[in-house]
Amino acid sequence: MAKKWVLLFLFVGVCLLVQAQPRPVFQSRNLVGILAAEKENAFEMHTVNGIRWNNWAVGIGLGFDGYRFQSIPAYLSLARYFQLKKNWVYIIADGGLNFPLEKSSAPSMDNWFDSNEFKPGSYFRGGLGYAFQLSKPGKAILMELGYSYKRIREEQVKVLPCINPPCPQTTDKLNYDFNRWSIRLGYQL
Repeated sequence: MAKKWVLLFLFVGVCLLVQAQPRPVFQSRNLVGILAAEKENAFEMHTVNGIRWNNWAVGIGLGFDGYRFQSIPAYLSLARYFQLKKNWVYIIADGGLNFPLEKSSAPSMDNWFDSNEFKPGSYFRGGLGYAFQLSKPGKAILMELGYSYKRIREEQVKVLPCINPPCPQTTDKLNYDFNRWSIRLGYQL
């Protein structure tokens, strides 16, 4: 009989403990911003959807990156929040793949290749944000400052001149690496 009371006590205790823990909640961060680099500035737009539990948030991000070669970054986002009275400061880290919107470019007089193809590269971003908490819990206006890196890969095929076809081909593989400052404003649901 004593074993039953002990088991019942443990079961009720575990149930109370589980209910006392905060539950994971859905979180969505939607941001627009400017990418600032050495040669030019460009527009960016991102949405990150996932879960927030205690002071951590993890989500899947998808965006538009208009710098130099337009692309769609798809990435995993991790954020750590620190509460300052009503508002929050957070650190963010993103990492994933960057898919170019252009698949190839047309040969011109400036290009010395016969065909080319753009391929996915990597995408990384780290930053610091501030969330101005609104009246409803979980809703906030966001400001972020970060450093962003993207890579686009290109393969260029060149047909060498010859008298007797088929002519030999060479393939050049190019990596375009872009490091930019990122300033974003947005809304958190």
